[in-house]
Amino acid sequence: SEGARAVWLALDEVSDPQNLGSLLRSALFLGAAGVLVSEKNSAPLTPAVSRASAGAMELLRVHSSRNLVRTLAAAREAGWLVAGAALEESTLPSQLDRERHTVLVLGSEGRGLRTSVL
Repeated sequence: SEGARAVWLALDEVSDPQNLGSLLRSALFLGAAGVLVSEKNSAPLTPAVSRASAGAMELLRVHSSRNLVRTLAAAREAGWLVAGAALEESTLPSQLDRERHTVLVLGSEGRGLRTSVL
């Protein structure tokens, strides 16, 4: 974990292409190193997502995970902070360790974060 601290956005089953594009655009604007999407039940990277992202999809590293739960567990084991945004028990930005690599996890439009993800 040497060098600049990386922040990634992980998206848990975001299925709407417009929402995915908006999140990619926001991640790029806010300086995220990349976006991780769950392969299952997520919007595919299509021209509609690219349009909604205003081109951010082409500029940002976007990776797909076959098993998001295992990928996030591996990140934790490697020393990354994995924090979720949820209505209950959400991590506040002021609580984040600014010295560690971080994965911020957002849930789907309908169900939010799955309990198994965090």
